[in-house]
Amino acid sequence: MDWQRVTIFISSTFNDMHAERDYLVKNVFPELREWCEKRKIHLVDVDLRWGVTTDDTENKNTVGTCLKNIDKSRPFFLCFLGQRWGWMPNPEEDISEETIKSYPEIKNRIKGKSVTEMEIEHALLDPMHRIIENEEKTCESSKHTLFFFRNPDYIKHLNKKQEEIYTNISEKNNELLKKIQKDKRVEYIDQKLKEFKDKITIKSKEDDSRIRLNHYKGNWDKEHTVPELVHMGEKASKGGFTDFTIDDDSFKDVILDQLKEEIAIAFPEHMEIKETTDLQKELDQQDLFREINTHGFIPRKKSFKELDSYLEDNNKNGLCVLTAEAGLGKTMLLANYITKLNERNDLKVYGRFSGVSDKSGEQYNI
Repeated sequence: MDWQRVTIFISSTFNDMHAERDYLVKNVFPELREWCEKRKIHLVDVDLRWGVTTDDTENKNTVGTCLKNIDKSRPFFLCFLGQRWGWMPNPEEDISEETIKSYPEIKNRIKGKSVTEMEIEHALLDPMHRIIENEEKTCESSKHTLFFFRNPDYIKHLNKKQEEIYTNISEKNNELLKKIQKDKRVEYIDQKLKEFKDKITIKSKEDDSRIRLNHYKGNWDKEHTVPELVHMGEKASKGGFTDFTIDDDSFKDVILDQLKEEIAIAFPEHMEIKETTDLQKELDQQDLFREINTHGFIPRKKSFKELDSYLEDNNKNGLCVLTAEAGLGKTMLLANYITKLNERNDLKVYGRFSGVSDKSGEQYNI
């Protein structure tokens, strides 16, 4: 059984959802990753808080980066919606030519919409076509989607500075929200959330998409510090969510159960491997390491040229040594080369990386 990769895209506005995203990273994904590895599944979570670079922002590629990562994560999509609708990009100023070239329909889709709204539409409701190497690709809806709607009761605990973060009540940059009276903006967001719930419900009845809607709440701790919001001032950074629950059940248990169920349905052949030999365990650890190191590899035109030459020259029977300074990508290059070779029918290649499995440092195990 070969390793499979499950990529889960986390969609939400950023500043008001740090607590939820941190909870996923610290409490949910480590346990889910361990569960997946027992089934030869490699879990990758995409949290673009750290994935949208300054270059992306300056080059107007923020929206394009989000859309491409959604495509990479299909058929999985995980979305959190609160009382903030988020940034609404200007079609003329905030979308790069590269993004328009990749997603030509975006020119007619973006006006008056937030990035989060576009993510939901592209992932599930009405995916855009994508141009890859001058060929148009049809993107299918993400078939395994989980939505979590935050209970709005906490709003009454917020000070004015916090309201700017957790709602759009003081939004100054979005043209659409400028036209809505300040005291009506929370109602506007509530209406948008209702519209999305209706669309998502209809979508789940129209096709075989597995869509789950959850409502959750968190206790508002006035003394809790949100490190990511310190730059917005003490009043903003003080106060945050703890103890998330869904109908009095642990948030962790609910989301883990739902994610496990969706992954199991998507990969029914990947059952838990309960008993294994020492040799098989060693091979599995090596395979997992190689699988992890194939992720994010950007090949150059001549990446494998010298290795191919060594392999195909029957007169060469010595060692081939690949050298470079630490951190330049030797391991990733070799991991991808092994994967490439094993796709051929005429070869069987065994890759062995020192120090990455239980007995890889013991000479006799070779």
